[in-house]
Amino acid sequence: MASTSSTPPNQGKKWDVFISFRGDDTRYGILSHLSRALKDKQIKTFTDEELHKGEEISPELLKIIRESSVSIVIFSENYADSPWCLDELVEILKCKEESAQIVLPVFYKVDPTDVQKLSGNFGKAFAIAMHGEKGSSQKVDKWKRALMEVSNLSGWDSQKIKYEAKLVEGIVNDVLKKFSDMSKGDDSYDRNLIGIKLRVEEVERLLNEKQIVGIWGMGGIGKTTIAQEVFHRNKNKFDGHCFVENDRNHLKDLAGDCDLYGEGSRIIITSRDSLGLSEEDRYEVEKLSDSQGLELFSLHAFEQNLSKEEYKELSNKAINYLEAIH
Repeated sequence: MASTSSTPPNQGKKWDVFISFRGDDTRYGILSHLSRALKDKQIKTFTDEELHKGEEISPELLKIIRESSVSIVIFSENYADSPWCLDELVEILKCKEESAQIVLPVFYKVDPTDVQKLSGNFGKAFAIAMHGEKGSSQKVDKWKRALMEVSNLSGWDSQKIKYEAKLVEGIVNDVLKKFSDMSKGDDSYDRNLIGIKLRVEEVERLLNEKQIVGIWGMGGIGKTTIAQEVFHRNKNKFDGHCFVENDRNHLKDLAGDCDLYGEGSRIIITSRDSLGLSEEDRYEVEKLSDSQGLELFSLHAFEQNLSKEEYKELSNKAINYLEAIH
């Protein structure tokens, strides 16, 4: 991993950012620059240019919006004359309310007040969209609500930033900060990873001081799982990151000499031996306590944290047998 700025934690989502836009207004301007800048920061960004646009928003696109951590809505002059864009906006608002999706409005060459009050050229564009939905007042009401709710969120106004490059840079940095805040606020762990929290914290403590940290211990004890948790919880701190599995024959080539990397870079290595690292540079994974072992076994055998009392003795025998064969 190479240090400095942030990349997203990707909290179980397929996409980091979904961009909703009106192609005729933005395709060759802010959209192209923004999508490229986000991807340059290794942010998985989806724009719907490649999807066929029929009269109704497709289930595929709805699914993509739901699978995104952040939605950026570029309000441009003709955004509201597209029923497709307005349907996207309704789904985005739904995701914000139901799954706390982050929504970032960008007012591109339009007055935010015109969007919020459906006035000016923006109001005219919305009237065009309404004209095609005369028989569906319910849909129009949803569009109005989505426009008012999203346009009143804190966002970016192109009228206040002279240079488009500065606007794009500001939006990208804002997205990165939001991802960083998401990562800091997520202190939850998978309930199936018994005892993981303290082990991750110990490795993180070493990473604060060391450039290369080794995680070592017997096979099957959880070295890779710990490394994966540390990786996913900290990768937002780095410009670049890579997780390589089962590549012990090329370790020296991959890790190389510390002088090859910036001072802020960090390398985590897992192995069954001590890797020739000093005790201060490595973390030895110890086996779970008896109670933790029983809890882990119970989760997999009985799908509950505690073993049924009548199976407790048998469970302990099974755990002892598994430890013996290791």
